[in-house]
Amino acid sequence: MATAGLYGAATIIAIDLDANRLEQAKEFGATSTVVSSAADCSPPKNS
Repeated sequence: MATAGLYGAATIIAIDLDANRLEQAKEFGATSTVVSSAADCSPPKNS
């Protein structure tokens, strides 16, 4: 994620089974997160 930010990525999507890891991903620069164990894996509108 840090590398994606360095290269100017406007959107960085983190996908994981663990919500705690997704919170960490936001701290490291993820702009959106998806809990892949959810039935509908669509990212929330305002993540």
